[in-house]
Amino acid sequence: MIVSLLVGLLPVIVIAAIIAGVVRISRDDDDVDADPGIGTVRRLVLYGLSFVAALIGPTGIGLLIGGLLEAITGGIVIAESDTELATGLSLTLVGSVAWLLLWRLAQSTIRRHPVEQRSLARHLYFGAVRGTAAVAMLVAGIEVLRWLLRLDRFDGNAPAFLLVAGAVWYVHDQIQSREAALSAGTRSMGRLYRFAAAFLGLSVLAVGLHSLLDAVLADAYDTWFGTTLDSGEFSVLSRDLREAATLVIAGAVTWAFHWWRARTDHASTIWRVYVFLGGLLSGITTAIVAASVMLYLTLQWFLGAPRSATAALHFVSMPEATAGLIVGLLLWGYHRAVLAEHTRELAASPSETERVYRYLAAAAGLVTAISGLARVLATTVDLLAGDEGQFTASPGWWQNQLVTGATLLIVGVPLWLRYWRHVEIHAAAGGEVERGALSRRVFLYAVFGASGIAALISLSAILFELFQGLLGGDLSARTLHDTRWYIAVLVSAAGAAFYYWQVLRADQRAAPEAPPSAPVRVRDVVLLGGRDVEAAARRIEQRLHTRVRWWQRTDLATAPPAAALDEAALEALVAQLEASTADRVLVLLAADGTASVIPYTTG
Repeated sequence: MIVSLLVGLLPVIVIAAIIAGVVRISRDDDDVDADPGIGTVRRLVLYGLSFVAALIGPTGIGLLIGGLLEAITGGIVIAESDTELATGLSLTLVGSVAWLLLWRLAQSTIRRHPVEQRSLARHLYFGAVRGTAAVAMLVAGIEVLRWLLRLDRFDGNAPAFLLVAGAVWYVHDQIQSREAALSAGTRSMGRLYRFAAAFLGLSVLAVGLHSLLDAVLADAYDTWFGTTLDSGEFSVLSRDLREAATLVIAGAVTWAFHWWRARTDHASTIWRVYVFLGGLLSGITTAIVAASVMLYLTLQWFLGAPRSATAALHFVSMPEATAGLIVGLLLWGYHRAVLAEHTRELAASPSETERVYRYLAAAAGLVTAISGLARVLATTVDLLAGDEGQFTASPGWWQNQLVTGATLLIVGVPLWLRYWRHVEIHAAAGGEVERGALSRRVFLYAVFGASGIAALISLSAILFELFQGLLGGDLSARTLHDTRWYIAVLVSAAGAAFYYWQVLRADQRAAPEAPPSAPVRVRDVVLLGGRDVEAAARRIEQRLHTRVRWWQRTDLATAPPAAALDEAALEALVAQLEASTADRVLVLLAADGTASVIPYTTG
């Protein structure tokens, strides 16, 4: 159940990662220009209205084309035709005219303010339109496939919207692709769209593949064991198979197209987010949930109280679980192979995304194991309470509870050990960097804090029940029964809290004492230089521990990269910046690497 909750949270994790990416882009965009353009508010209003118009106009065109196709095939009555025609005409007229006017206004602002062409709002608009069009194409494509596979009657709107959404997507993709290389921010917005669309396609593909395998395995199971009345009627053209095929085809096309364009962008952070969280974590959690169901059914049949007297009916859920296991392993295995192509590059310096993936997997295993241990302890306490604590329980009530606990332990403990051992090895080898990583600190404090709070609440509840029984004179086995879960949570959470408290203490002891240093007074540094200005800015950031914005000089854009600014020059520049009493400084970096520090203020 706990791991199932994590599966449900995966889309939330990916969406949160996308939002965090947008925030990161807005903060770290390297193209801060002195020209403010038309202003943030006007820019958001302009592109927000353009986005709405880009939805309304194509919707009207799609309704018109769909109505025409319906009329040709004779699948629409006159009254419906008049209504759809009026709706399509009004939406087409309003949306198309509004978009043309707004887009002309947007292009005119670029002529007056060239900085507008690389604004994040403009490229967020491109991403939103292409994302909406991609979703529309996916849904319309599924509807078309359902008609081709004889699942639904012909609906003219499906091919119409597939055509219109494809045209909208193509036009905006062509415009954006010509402008994407203008800045790091615009390139990142393009990445966000591609990886989000790839994850959408992958999700639909995984769901469809699971349904397809489930249909095949369930038909085979029914044929072999005769669990349903229609067993023995297996057909490769069954309705379930055809419905699953529509999802597989549509999802595979969407995923393959976007992943093919994004797969080589492995140097970006969003690539790691997609591979580690969207691929590896999704795959491993899907496989774990499915394996848990299979293990529970097996243990329940041999050690617990089966839900049916016949094995064929008891294991009727096994085909669905097997399909989930196969899909999960395919997801995990493919993305593991993708990651293996860059193992040498990534292993040298694990990214924060990789750390998040491993700590999330370790957390899933830990929570699963603690849940299993709590279930076993609660059932044991209930058994110790005897018949006096059980009033309505059926014979053998404890067997399935122990089977549930054992299943969670068998699944959770190896998962936690595998990933926790891996992160501990990295922490020991990486030293201060790994032990001080944000993901590790969040994980350790979250586990210790949650476990400690759970233990304290459980202890309070136990003492309350105990004192109430003593003062009321009715302390009995019933009290033990009532506190069984509090006792189980207290023991399990206290053990986890104690262990991770020791880990926290070990990290603190391993951390070197920071030498006292003078505070850095400079809070805003702008670096102005030639072709190598970005690399120089990053080096200064590492030494100065503050954000360094950089501007590229157009008069030095074609000059060879400066061979100067070696370690000695860099140390001298950093020392000069640290000694500055100004809040804001401009650093002029010449072609030969010499630097001039100029304090400034804003009016």
